[in-house]
Amino acid sequence: MHHFYIDTPIFRDGVTSFEIPKELKHQINNVVRIGINESIVLINNNTKYLCKIVNNNFELLEVITNDLTNNFKLTLVQSIPKSSKPEFIVQKATELGADSIVFYQAKRSISKIDEKSFISKQQRYIKIATEATEQSRRFNVPSISYISNLGELHSEDTMKLVANENEESLNLSDVVIPNTIKEIQILIGPEGGFDTGEIEGWTSTSLGKNILRTETASIAALAILGIKK
Repeated sequence: MHHFYIDTPIFRDGVTSFEIPKELKHQINNVVRIGINESIVLINNNTKYLCKIVNNNFELLEVITNDLTNNFKLTLVQSIPKSSKPEFIVQKATELGADSIVFYQAKRSISKIDEKSFISKQQRYIKIATEATEQSRRFNVPSISYISNLGELHSEDTMKLVANENEESLNLSDVVIPNTIKEIQILIGPEGGFDTGEIEGWTSTSLGKNILRTETASIAALAILGIKK
């Protein structure tokens, strides 16, 4: 069943029907070709709405809520990679359940960008994340942001983990997550590795014996942590 994300509140105050937004009409009628009386799922604010298409309206059939009990926020802290890799990382991180994707300028990042440069690409990243949200049928679109240094990250009730190629004793899959933890941040370094002191205060973990590309490390780490949610 097709899923579509809508970024404005829907079905509020007892409303059970509303007109199909203009931006979705073309996609529904001409791209995926969904007919009258067929069912679709709308995604909004951690909730899914099972609907039936009746003429030009969505008719509400069922509300499906996301159970967030004992669930931690999963944040990917990704050093800026080169070329088009950020788009790939956004897509895969969304599919794998990241709630937040934070790009940061590591000291050894090959690509150098500032906040202004990131903002110019942010809407493109959000579009990719939205499409991946619909494809993977998750409940929300992850937030996507940029920081210039790791000191800007939230720290309260947070477990800070880093994928470190030099770690030999603690595998990421073996990390035990206390019930009191509200957020896990997984830090992925650049192609050139971390600078001395850059990961001070982070718990080093291993993703295995092989040396991974930065985009591969992100996928591996999120796949492991996603199982623990």
